[in-house]
Amino acid sequence: MPHLWRYLISQFFKVMILTATAFMAVLVVTRLEETARFAAMGATLKHIFLFNLYEMPHTLPLALPLSCLLSAFVLTRRMSVSYEISALRACGISLKEILLPVMVAASIVAIANTYIVSEITTRTHLASRQMINQLTSMNPLVILQNVQFLKQKEVFVETGKRNGAESAQDVVVVVNNKNQGRLNLFTAKKLSLNEDVLKGEQTCLISSLPTTEDNNFDHLILENERSFFCPAAEFSQILKKTRFRLSVDYLCMPMLLHQASDIQNVLDNNVVSVDKKTLKQQLNKIHGEIIRRFSYGLSPIAFTFLGATMGLSIGRKRSQKPLWLVIGLATLTMSTFVTAKETGKWIYLAIILYSLPYLLISFVGVRRVNRLSRGEE
Repeated sequence: MPHLWRYLISQFFKVMILTATAFMAVLVVTRLEETARFAAMGATLKHIFLFNLYEMPHTLPLALPLSCLLSAFVLTRRMSVSYEISALRACGISLKEILLPVMVAASIVAIANTYIVSEITTRTHLASRQMINQLTSMNPLVILQNVQFLKQKEVFVETGKRNGAESAQDVVVVVNNKNQGRLNLFTAKKLSLNEDVLKGEQTCLISSLPTTEDNNFDHLILENERSFFCPAAEFSQILKKTRFRLSVDYLCMPMLLHQASDIQNVLDNNVVSVDKKTLKQQLNKIHGEIIRRFSYGLSPIAFTFLGATMGLSIGRKRSQKPLWLVIGLATLTMSTFVTAKETGKWIYLAIILYSLPYLLISFVGVRRVNRLSRGEE
């Protein structure tokens, strides 16, 4: 390997690893609130450690492109300020040859980032959600504190004083019975968990039996108990969804492609009993997820090219315009990625949103290199 290649690649990776570590630390700190909610579910120290470990890969797809951007910008800007770029050009080395080793290094990072986005983050995300599902299945008092689970099941809950995931007082639970189209009311002076058994004190249950006769009211059932005991897992099923659904965010790339192939075969065979509109929406969502993963995976190349080209300069006067252009394009790229993920069911719109930042970065970067090669600052 030529000395120039070793020098550029080593300097690029030095700054990139340092900045990636710093970005990961900052992003992990932003997830402390989610860690605190998980700990409040009654998780052990082992589960909390594993949960944080599973959440760390989620920061890499964002940290790696940003660190490549900063590393490439710092490298070429430092070489320009110290006139290393001018010396290399005087030796007959073009700007494209100077940028080539950096782009090769960015390609290696992009391959690793694609694998992380497609394989590692999906598995760790699924593992963390399974841990949450397991904890909530064993302890219904955790569900009473989690608004998200209650919204999924259409349950209204109001509690008084609570002692974490161990007990709750003055509990009022209203459950929508979709099979009968009625509401069921449950109240308890106190609910407490003892291992796998839920104990209730001074409880009341009001339910109804629909009548088959016309113009008659339902039969109300009123049950009062001084105390009752039931398995905690059974009570949890009342408050949450009975099954754990695998979304496209949890599937690795082979499983995602296999699911897309199965849906496409059903659509091609014109099966009458299926809802084609729903299947097409699911297929578009899968295609959008595949495009998103490749877009995130290849982002280190685009960000490195942007940072390297904007860091170059040939004049003595240092302008701050390239720096602001880097910040603007990086912000635009991240914003369009977030917007494209929300519009995954409109596949063509998602393709445009994912491709637009790359086209802008390519145009701006190539234009700047060509201008600098002609001696235009």
